[in-house]
Amino acid sequence: TKSYSVFKSLRSEGLTDLITRGINAYHKTKDTNIGETLFFYPLIGVMNKLAFELSSNSEKDE
Repeated sequence: TKSYSVFKSLRSEGLTDLITRGINAYHKTKDTNIGETLFFYPLIGVMNKLAFELSSNSEKDE
């Protein structure tokens, strides 16, 4: 239940920023093409933020 609450609070924060950061990561050189669809950049970012928040919360609970 706590994990779902954390997910709900993170799921829509900074999605545009996550897309921009994902695109910029692949455009370091002119010859690099984007390897994923734009759908995956915010998904990956939210998953990373969620993992970080859950691990931070579990350390606090100990």
